Amino acid sequence: MRLERVNEDKIKIFLSSEDLLIRGIAENELWEDMPKVHEFFNELLNEAENKLKFSTDCPIAVEVFVNSKDGIVLEVTRSSIEKQFNDDLESREQVGSIEECNDLGLFYAFETFDAVIYACEKLLRIAVSDGSIYTKDNIYFIYINNTDMKAETIKAVLSEFGYEANETVYQVSEYGKLLLTGRCFSKITNIFLKI
Repeated sequence: MRLERVNEDKIKIFLSSEDLLIRGIAENELWEDMPKVHEFFNELLNEAENKLKFSTDCPIAVEVFVNSKDGIVLEVTRSSIEKQFNDDLESREQVGSIEECNDLGLFYAFETFDAVIYACEKLLRIAVSDGSIYTKDNIYFIYINNTDMKAETIKAVLSEFGYEANETVYQVSEYGKLLLTGRCFSKITNIFLKI
């Protein structure tokens, strides 16, 4: 076994098949959630702390790679609590602003245009016909304004095929492209599903 410090927050642990055999771990068990694998990782982290002064009293990420030259390589990266706190805070602020900007309607993202087609079909079935469809960076978006009456039902339909957008409708309308607006759901289903 060999330990190597990459930087202040990252180390590499190189293990051979013999290192695993000595500790009673099979290579395929490294990817399983087993108590002996957890103990093994804890032993490795304790050894890294002793030899490299690499403290793991904060959140860490462990990546396992199989390399024909080095055997098995574990990359252990720790994140400082302060950095994680700032990232979480920034993420929460961004989510809050997205929710505030989209609070007038529902704004959902879809990975494929097929998902948009099927969502449009289902929206028509629950008598929702007005909205807007956008595209930006190969993602499609549906925006539905004025959803007071059926908001939960509409959310259920949109969530079946897509997910709540991580961007605001204003960002997508500014940097993306408006494909259709108005009675766009019936237009889409008439063109692509021949309803």
